[in-house]
Amino acid sequence: MRRERLIGEAVVSFANINLELENNFWLNLEPRANTVLYLFLRNLALTRAPDTYVKLNLVSSTGQELAHSKTTVRRGQPNPLFKETFVFQ
Repeated sequence: MRRERLIGEAVVSFANINLELENNFWLNLEPRANTVLYLFLRNLALTRAPDTYVKLNLVSSTGQELAHSKTTVRRGQPNPLFKETFVFQ
């Protein structure tokens, strides 16, 4: 069984952001609605923190996905910090 699961999502609009400067974002994740991750699972107490990663999708204003990337997986860290740079060209 995979320990990965979606905990939320956030959307960032780059329309008003100067992309020539370094930008750091702190995002509040919103729960993803109407998503069923697992069915019929019982007694699945985790004995350690989950393996966590971030998926990045660059989406145009029309909703077309232009590019995507993923961070490395932080295994068993309760409060992971991702210090990774992504360049979308």
